[in-house]
Amino acid sequence: MAQLFANNATTTLASPAASTDTTLTIVDGSSFPAPSGSDFFLLTLASGTPESNWEIVKVTARSMNTITVVRAQEGTTAAAWAAGAKAELRLTAGTLSTWGPSGTPWSYFSADAPQASPSTLDDEFDGASLASKWTLVNWSSTSPLHTTNLVNGVLSSVMAGGGGATYRAILQPLPAGDFSVIAKIFCDHPSSYSAAGIILSTTNAAGSGNQFVWQNFNGYGWMGRNVTNFSTDGSYTNSGATVSNYYLRVRRSGTTYYFAWSIEGCVWTEITIALSITPAYFGLHLYDNTSSTMNTIFYFFRYAGASNASFGRTVQAYLL
Repeated sequence: MAQLFANNATTTLASPAASTDTTLTIVDGSSFPAPSGSDFFLLTLASGTPESNWEIVKVTARSMNTITVVRAQEGTTAAAWAAGAKAELRLTAGTLSTWGPSGTPWSYFSADAPQASPSTLDDEFDGASLASKWTLVNWSSTSPLHTTNLVNGVLSSVMAGGGGATYRAILQPLPAGDFSVIAKIFCDHPSSYSAAGIILSTTNAAGSGNQFVWQNFNGYGWMGRNVTNFSTDGSYTNSGATVSNYYLRVRRSGTTYYFAWSIEGCVWTEITIALSITPAYFGLHLYDNTSSTMNTIFYFFRYAGASNASFGRTVQAYLL
């Protein structure tokens, strides 16, 4: 049994809830964990301006926007709630009390923690310059202002708009066999037709080849697309909403490819998309066809030579 957490998980009730209801409907459950087995997270219901009514519930399951709850946790009272009441994942006194007194070690899962045995294909982007294993490729017919910097352990990219469709990528050779790869990304999506994500390609040279991009695309959400030299779009699959901070994962098992997304790096949604290419390279890419400046940050790129690899790891901290 594990208590689950997520950053900035907030929504409201979509419909009224009686004090005896054990199933609640919320407006948007996408930022909340989806417990399985005996796992759970704590949700605080609140109303009033300023807030004057509260109830803590234990969420034992979530299916899209429907949650199963145990009412009246940590000394609160089960109450009737109107549609529009706040429903937020908050840190509670009961949770803090389980961590022990000052100096007590406690363990937690960190999606951002580097692998215990990193691959030589990994990149935490903490060097003074882009590692030599990468090839920077510009598939664009135009050359708008584009700057790439390594600073404070991230790869930061700024592309100025107004220069037409701009496609940039960093690529390295993709080993044969099964694999898993994960990346953490920020993209401000200034307007439609902007995206950042993971790329698979038959070549690392501009002007030729075929690609598949897995990305969060403004207006289309999570999108996987087959592309010919970034000039002829092929079939695509898309789902969900446009977000700025996200994790992407790609894995191959045999000849089948799986593509997944996550907001916090712990709870993943995975789909299968048929590829029309046999990739020889993989890496990170960004696309901008807007009149606005697009800002992108790549936090890390991590690889494992297995189709079911787990990224992130349990780390230990101490209460002060």
